[in-house]
Amino acid sequence: MILDRRNKKFNSENNTTGMGQQLAIDMKNNPHLYNTYANQGVDFLYLAKLFGKLLSKNKYKADEIKIITYQQLDSLLSNDKILNYKNLKEGFDIPEAYFGLFTDY
Repeated sequence: MILDRRNKKFNSENNTTGMGQQLAIDMKNNPHLYNTYANQGVDFLYLAKLFGKLLSKNKYKADEIKIITYQQLDSLLSNDKILNYKNLKEGFDIPEAYFGLFTDY
């Protein structure tokens, strides 16, 4: 069944609200596209805001990498149901002589 879309009424309230929300989101994501620039030279207020953001103390800090000890690794390989010495040997086809290389990796 093919619907005839030509007779469908245009609902201006729904479309206007949706467009306003899309515009607000786009202005938030791309403020450089909507900024007004000073007519005479440099916009010092805009530059001050950018410089303030650059020097802000709320900078991203990467999570610290936690390294486990050899005893913890050995305990994991001895007690875990999936990652154990048997699966290393049979599932991954790693010879016993290379278990140390695998665990170092």
